[in-house]
Amino acid sequence: YLNAVASSKVKGLSDKSMNVLIADALRDVLKDNPDVLRVVGEEAHPQMPTVIPDIQIELVDKYICLEFRYSKNTEKNKIASYVLNKLDTYMRQIGQ
Repeated sequence: YLNAVASSKVKGLSDKSMNVLIADALRDVLKDNPDVLRVVGEEAHPQMPTVIPDIQIELVDKYICLEFRYSKNTEKNKIASYVLNKLDTYMRQIGQ
């Protein structure tokens, strides 16, 4: 799956399309895990409707949200800024 995802990015797939492909792969890998209820890509979080995680894994007792950053830029300050902005978005929603 990851090779397909990587090569599809080269062919111009959007980040959202890649997230859906990765969610499909995770769904397939986790399909026999009884604690995993659902794996989706690019859907609004049920408890934070303005947050759309790249991938969301619904477990029996919690949600796990995965966020990816697709970029050729490896500058640490850019990566840190992206992560902090994502965390800020989640924390603002939790606080409401």
